[in-house]
Amino acid sequence: MDLKTLEYLEQRAKKGRAVVSRINELLIMKKRIEKGHKVVVHAGDYRVNDYANYQLAENVGVQPPDSFRERAQARMIAILLEEIDAEIARLEQELAEL
Repeated sequence: MDLKTLEYLEQRAKKGRAVVSRINELLIMKKRIEKGHKVVVHAGDYRVNDYANYQLAENVGVQPPDSFRERAQARMIAILLEEIDAEIARLEQELAEL
């Protein structure tokens, strides 16, 4: 194996580790959201807080929320979870192509 091949393999391995790391971050985020941790959106970025103040399991899909705010919040969380799943699928495909 020559140096050029080793550099190529190293580059692919580095990219693969980054993809796996991002998948793991998304899986952790999804799990925390599903457990009811608060989601904070700020200027296009989102964070999941360490405390639970919204019980996702009780409010999403089981019974319709009462207020506009609760309905909007439940839908935004559902969309966020869908997008996390789509991004994980995309990253898994990217990893498979490496």
